[in-house]
Amino acid sequence: MNAKPLGDQGSNLSIMIPTFNCAGYLKQTLASLMAQTAGTSERAQIVVVDDCSTRDDPAAVVHGVTAGRVGFHRHSKNLGVCANLNACLDLAEREWIQILHGDDYMLSGAYEEFSLCLDQFPDALAVFARCEIRTSDDEFLRESQPLGPGERGRLSYDPRLWVRNPIYPAGVLLNRRVTEVAGKFDCTFSHVNDWNYWWRLTRTGQCVYTRACVAAYRVSEEGHSSSLIRSGLNVAEGLEQLERLIASLRDGPETTRIASHELYEGVYETAFAQCSRFVGDREAFLANWRQLKRMPKRFRWRKRRALAQLRWRHVRELARRKRRAAQASNRA
Repeated sequence: MNAKPLGDQGSNLSIMIPTFNCAGYLKQTLASLMAQTAGTSERAQIVVVDDCSTRDDPAAVVHGVTAGRVGFHRHSKNLGVCANLNACLDLAEREWIQILHGDDYMLSGAYEEFSLCLDQFPDALAVFARCEIRTSDDEFLRESQPLGPGERGRLSYDPRLWVRNPIYPAGVLLNRRVTEVAGKFDCTFSHVNDWNYWWRLTRTGQCVYTRACVAAYRVSEEGHSSSLIRSGLNVAEGLEQLERLIASLRDGPETTRIASHELYEGVYETAFAQCSRFVGDREAFLANWRQLKRMPKRFRWRKRRALAQLRWRHVRELARRKRRAAQASNRA
């Protein structure tokens, strides 16, 4: 067995960093790689893969911080988030691949933990670690959920785990064989392509987990995910992913069946929170309300009181704003 699964000083590791208009965070991302424990990533392939940023210059950050240690690739045109992830897979040259988004960063000892997992499970196709969830100002919010009972272990396929996305990209290490087994990211999705991909990988039975937190995932209002919230597209895609999960269970044993309230609770919570956020904003509220209405009638019946109160709050807020506008017009 190879005592160093990631190679001598990370020589078997590709760290691919997709970016789009996030150069303000990229310096911290790269610094976190340069500060890793000696012997873990000095010889790794590290490449920033920019999707034609329009508001900043990631190339200047790369050249100013890393003195030639990090490569830079810029697409000739904007490909979109999912296609850029697949481009990262294509550009990676080593046996093990990490996709580290340009606004996230690694914690100390991250690659040592990945190596320990691979020492214990040398046939693994992917390693899933936990992440710290932080604000755009780097304030700690919480840790992502544990994926299993032990410190490390094989991740058995439990459909209930996948009714929402439990994995954050910075905590994932992939063997380059993943594309042979599970294909690439599905670009029919704009928002949940990672959720869909991790779910597909886990169904192969070749994934392992660690309870350790190896990276910081940044929640930012300027991020790609946030840009989809007003339209409710993130909820719509979440429902589509659930439909794929349901389809995979239809011919399965009875023990894999999931009750409606278990299946839709996560997406419902997201849609309800977004509707609450946009109370009084007619366009954004209705876009998210429509996604709530797509959920099964039996499930919505269980939530009827909360939904009625939410709708009434929105109507009252619209009326209040209308009165204030009329008063301001009269004073003018």
